[in-house]
Amino acid sequence: MSHLTSAENQLLTALRKNARATVSSLATQLGVTRATITHMMARLESRGIILGYTVRVSDEEINKSMRAVAMLEVDNHATRYAVQQLRLMPEVEEIHTTNGVWDLVAHIRCSSLSDFDAVLQKIAAVKGISNSQTSILLTQVGP
Repeated sequence: MSHLTSAENQLLTALRKNARATVSSLATQLGVTRATITHMMARLESRGIILGYTVRVSDEEINKSMRAVAMLEVDNHATRYAVQQLRLMPEVEEIHTTNGVWDLVAHIRCSSLSDFDAVLQKIAAVKGISNSQTSILLTQVGP
């Protein structure tokens, strides 16, 4: 993200800490006017840098869910379509391109094994995904 200004980086950092922060509090934090914050946010949204706003959930609540990582092989020229379909699945939290055998890595969060099974079936049904390997994440051993 080297194409961001220092103020834009500061704004993104503040929003990562609290996506629900008011424009007034962000302006105070960054030492600029509310109009400047509003303009920066609109510019970052229009450039596709800010894609949305989210909420952070307590670790206790997160630990009640199950997480997994799915490595996906995608047929030639089907990656864009596969990513679009995966983004429609609320259980898929992140999607990354990668190198090596797998083309995409998807981070999945579900509330139960039956939900997890349903997500795996939806992923398998995506046209262009030709192979996958999924691992359930067990105990986190580091930060």
